[in-house]
Amino acid sequence: MRTPQLFAVLLIAAAVPVSAQRFEPSAGAGLRWFKGNTHAHTLESDGDSPPEVVARWYRDHGYNFLVLSDHNVFTDPSRLHSLLDSTFILIGGAAATVHGSSRLTRDVDVVYRRTRENITRLVAALTPYQPYLRGAPPGLPFRWDVATIERGLNFTLTTTIGALDVLGEIVGGGGYDALMSSTSLIRAFDVECRCLNLDRLIEVKRATGRPKDLEAVAELEAIREERASDTGRDG
Repeated sequence: MRTPQLFAVLLIAAAVPVSAQRFEPSAGAGLRWFKGNTHAHTLESDGDSPPEVVARWYRDHGYNFLVLSDHNVFTDPSRLHSLLDSTFILIGGAAATVHGSSRLTRDVDVVYRRTRENITRLVAALTPYQPYLRGAPPGLPFRWDVATIERGLNFTLTTTIGALDVLGEIVGGGGYDALMSSTSLIRAFDVECRCLNLDRLIEVKRATGRPKDLEAVAELEAIREERASDTGRDG
């Protein structure tokens, strides 16, 4: 399994542009419209909210770009980096590895956001790697496209770069939006993505109830206790 390549492909899924249907020019002609604000102030000058709050508002209201034009102040873009949304959340064994687990995992499990835009990105990113249903008989008709994903929910796949579970919902956790508040932005294999935090990962693995997940829970709880002990000593 080439885990770094799988991570890179998923990052591409977060970056592949798709048509902004609400702002597509009626005449077509291969043009694309973008919605944005080129003059916005924050508390760094005479605005009424911090840069992070302002940027989040524009992101959540469908803007494609924003220019912060506070007088005589430069806002470092890295301050706003946490607002970048990946289209997936890392869960399962790979997430456990991020948190310090020593258990070997042979696939990558992610929860994807079920919007038309994100599904379109996911299809475009994975298509070159010949995704096919893992465990299905050879020759079984399977088309990896937007319609297939919208009609389905969870897909366990083989690809030419490794096994990948693309999940719309998980037991004990729900979907992408339900899990987002329990994630943090991490960097793995030079790819930045969202990863389920340790507490929530333990919860969903316990809810799954499979023997291998319950074994993983025991290790993850030990890691959590060790972290709490280290924090107590530092305090």
